Amino acid sequence: MQRDLDELIELQVCDGEIARLSAEIAALPGKIAAIEAALASARAALAAAEKGLKAEEVARRSQESDVKDHQLKIKKYRTHMDTVQNDAQLKALEHEIAFAEAAIRALEDAELESMERTEGLEIAKTKASEDVGNQSVILEREKERGALVKSQNEARLVVLKKERERVRALVSEKALADYDRVAKAKKTGLAAAWDQKCSACQIMVRPQRWNDLRNADTESPITCETCGRRLYYDVGHGTDASKERVALKALESLA
Repeated sequence: MQRDLDELIELQVCDGEIARLSAEIAALPGKIAAIEAALASARAALAAAEKGLKAEEVARRSQESDVKDHQLKIKKYRTHMDTVQNDAQLKALEHEIAFAEAAIRALEDAELESMERTEGLEIAKTKASEDVGNQSVILEREKERGALVKSQNEARLVVLKKERERVRALVSEKALADYDRVAKAKKTGLAAAWDQKCSACQIMVRPQRWNDLRNADTESPITCETCGRRLYYDVGHGTDASKERVALKALESLA
């Protein structure tokens, strides 16, 4: 068998778990920030709808006031029509009445348009209000979940890092240096091989090297000629006998 292989497999699984748990912790602030942004957007939409509703209410009050003013003018003009003394004065009053009536129609049309806008704003307000409520619940839930995940992951990381140092101490200096060098560049330093392929880069392994892997006929490490990872034959691939699965179960038992 290749020297240090079992320990390196265990080390890689350990490194993978450390990276996964660390990534989960690192992602938590971003998830919360995204929910906070959605909540802020919902609040802004609610504020905009409320502001629009107030503006439409003010506008309609002004329109109603203007309508009343024109109606009073019309009433006054009709009263004056009883006292006119010539056609010129009568036509002038009729012109003023027609102008006031046209203004009233325009104001009433504007008021109808305002009511339509108000209806749309009420719908927007209801939706925004629901969004604010939903996002607030989601935010609190995510904060609670995030705090739990962070606490659990940090506790698990303490155990995993101790185990990582224990396993590293079992590996020869040369094998460890090779593993670290490749893992730094490729994220993993080892790759299982099956179906005569490197599982990491999916490139075929030459027949002689494949036979050496399967038969464990060499003490020297066998590396993938394409990606540089150290190869090992995982006879239990896809089953609970897989070397990676066995190593992962061993790490889980440390919790």
